[in-house]
Amino acid sequence: MASISNNAAYIIKRINDIWGEKPSKKTVQKIAFLIEQKDIDLGYEYGLHFYSPYSRTLDAATTFLSADGIIELDYSGYSHLMSINKNFIIEPDGLSKRI
Repeated sequence: MASISNNAAYIIKRINDIWGEKPSKKTVQKIAFLIEQKDIDLGYEYGLHFYSPYSRTLDAATTFLSADGIIELDYSGYSHLMSINKNFIIEPDGLSKRI
């Protein structure tokens, strides 16, 4: 089992663990933005989008994680739902594990 240190994957994992369901891309965008608003620098740049703040860099990070097989995207419904591949141990990259 591989260990990955990545904040986007860690946020997705924590949402999975706490809510017991897969977050959508929009949910991950909003939660990461709120974390950044608490002066916790995740390294994502935000701009205004149709419904909420949006980060192209966070979207690119989740796309790369999906391409690497670390996160799994479910396109079956109206949202793009994300979950963590069970073959990876996800650690935060500079974040407290309390998030």
